[in-house]
Amino acid sequence: MKEYRKRKVSGTGRRRGLQGMRRYIWDRGTALFLCSVLLLSLSGCGALPAFSGKAEGKDGIRPRENSGDEIELVEPLTLPEGWESVEYRNFYDAEVYDAAVYPYTEEYSFSIDVTLDHFNYFPGESVKKGDALVYADLEGIDEAIETMEEQLLSMEEDYLEYKSEVEESLEEPEDEVERLEDILNAYQEAEPAMYEAAAPAEVPVSPGDAPGGEDTGNTGERTVTEAYKKWKDEYTDFEGQYRILAHQNNVARLELSNRTALYELDHAYQAKKLEELKAQRRNYILTSSMAGEVSAVTLKEAGSRIPKAEAVVAVSDNSRKLVKCDYISSSVIRNAEEIYVVVNGARYEAEYQPYTSAEYSALSSRGETAVSTFKLAEDADVSIGDYAVVVVLKKGKKGVLSVPNEAIHREGSEKYVYLRGNDGKEMVCVETGMSDGAYTEITSGLTEGDQVLVSNPTTAGTGRLTLEKTTYSSHYNGNGSFYYPEIYQIENPVAYGTAHFVDYEVELYQYVKKGDTIATIYVEGDQIALTRYQLQLTRLKERLAEWLEENGEADPKDLEDRQEPIRELEELISEINRDYAAVKITAPQSGIVTQLADHKEKDELRKEEVLGQIADANNCYVVVEGSDMLYYGNQVTVYYQDREGQEKEVEGKVVNLSGDGVGNALRTSYALIQIPPDVAGEMTASAMQGDFWNRQGLFRVVTEARKMENVILVPRKAVKTIQLVPYVQTAGPDGRIVARTFLAGGSDRDYYWIVDGLSEGEELCLE
Repeated sequence: MKEYRKRKVSGTGRRRGLQGMRRYIWDRGTALFLCSVLLLSLSGCGALPAFSGKAEGKDGIRPRENSGDEIELVEPLTLPEGWESVEYRNFYDAEVYDAAVYPYTEEYSFSIDVTLDHFNYFPGESVKKGDALVYADLEGIDEAIETMEEQLLSMEEDYLEYKSEVEESLEEPEDEVERLEDILNAYQEAEPAMYEAAAPAEVPVSPGDAPGGEDTGNTGERTVTEAYKKWKDEYTDFEGQYRILAHQNNVARLELSNRTALYELDHAYQAKKLEELKAQRRNYILTSSMAGEVSAVTLKEAGSRIPKAEAVVAVSDNSRKLVKCDYISSSVIRNAEEIYVVVNGARYEAEYQPYTSAEYSALSSRGETAVSTFKLAEDADVSIGDYAVVVVLKKGKKGVLSVPNEAIHREGSEKYVYLRGNDGKEMVCVETGMSDGAYTEITSGLTEGDQVLVSNPTTAGTGRLTLEKTTYSSHYNGNGSFYYPEIYQIENPVAYGTAHFVDYEVELYQYVKKGDTIATIYVEGDQIALTRYQLQLTRLKERLAEWLEENGEADPKDLEDRQEPIRELEELISEINRDYAAVKITAPQSGIVTQLADHKEKDELRKEEVLGQIADANNCYVVVEGSDMLYYGNQVTVYYQDREGQEKEVEGKVVNLSGDGVGNALRTSYALIQIPPDVAGEMTASAMQGDFWNRQGLFRVVTEARKMENVILVPRKAVKTIQLVPYVQTAGPDGRIVARTFLAGGSDRDYYWIVDGLSEGEELCLE
């Protein structure tokens, strides 16, 4: 007959049996009856359901006095029993988010509604600060700027012509005013005496007594001299001329001054409008605010309307590394005990980069997908494109005593376990802490190595696996097609005469340099028309020479007007001679010849007729559709067949950001893999073999995606899930078997890879 004995201990770790009595069981029928009675009439302890709730804090159980005889309780007989040791374990209440290492990225959008014209750079190309990335259609605003510049130039020319005419017309009058002023000054200096000296006064006589029989009227007063009269008349005449001419000159100068003031006002206003137009023109060009690499462009084609504020291009600075994952709410971030990032088995502290309220509002208004961003230290040993996980530890404890949840029972507010003693089973009250649903922390009442009673105890397999660090990845094997975003037309440049095709000097898919000969031609010229232009030019030059001889020093404006038609005719004759002498059509850009028109010898070529296309080899990609496993910066291997059908391989790099790396406007469902220019031609030839449908998916793309190095892998077959928590059994050096949980960064059908909880060198138990 077995007993449930009460074991007395002292201190805070005191183990206590249930208050009450101990009874003996005579037979199994009586035992079952007593169990039922106890369950219905008392808060008994023999058949209480096992505790399986969430983590509990300390419950502050107070010691209770022994009320008398101890009662031996009934041992449960309907369930298999076994013993498990009290062990130190870890507890995690955490969330693990898939993430990747992204570069710091800036997205660019137009500030006004525009029509897309062309991209200046494509993914994978490097740019400097201030480089123009994207051009909108500038035709309308360039015409407005040109018109304004012409108006300003006309205004300036009109004013300068008017000013020149006025100043020229004033040269002689102002010289004359100066001459008259000098004369007046000289007259003033030579002014003679005005009066003669007065005669002595005489006795008046009768008129008849005077000589000549007349009265002389000599009263003794002064008289004006004849010299003064003459001087005065001459001075007054010169002064009148001076005043009239000076007034005329002043009026002309005042009119020029008024006209200048109005001109300056009008010119300043028009110049301001021109600057505003030029400033507005800058809104039609997106420039990079930093050095970096173009990492995304919009899917829209030239001629598409682009609404303002919609991102069309992104530039990344690969020296600044960020980790991005699905959005984690700010409340979770605030309340978390710890947040860190794991890349290639190494743990990195990361600084959370929250949205500002304005940024979040803007995201919401545009319907953007919010993500969470974490900044890594500059010396973090990670690479752009590395797979990562973000661990948000809401609550966790390491190395705490714990027992299986099913070992814990309740009586009212008290919790207890059945402890294995030397002479039977003892009921021991315990205090608990955190729980993960499978195991519960014991804060008081038990010590390491104690044996507690559980139902359905786990059994350990005899197989052993030593944990080692290795590489975890998902093997990616997909198909891709070729893509050139920038195509140049090969056109017939001959505008004068009739061009005839002779032969092509290149083959399809050949790499050519700018200026290389694409095709040879010959041109039939209209010699009669050329002779007519040459005679016309000769006559114009003769007339100009005659005019110069007749007019001596020519007026600059008249001379310019007469020279302009001569220059135009000389340029026309030069173009005609150049076209008549043409024998080849050259490549407008370096790249791969992707198309050649079907021409036979002597075929007539129209002006600007397209003979073929050249794709820019610096921007050639293999496109993989529908892949969310390839990240910006990932290295991949691309397999293709050469012209002889032999399989070859080339290394490429994913150069477009997608997913969490950019906003919705720039997210794509494909990966762009940049290919080295030196193999682009051969790959293009491979891609163009066969009919159109057989070309699709011609390239095989292989890589190790979501790769994590230096991590511990645990086979799924070694993992047992208890209350949704993964557990494995580890064998210690002393042979003791311990069930332990772990934090997994990810898993596939065969393995979990471990973020925390298990260490290299430990042994797992396997079946």
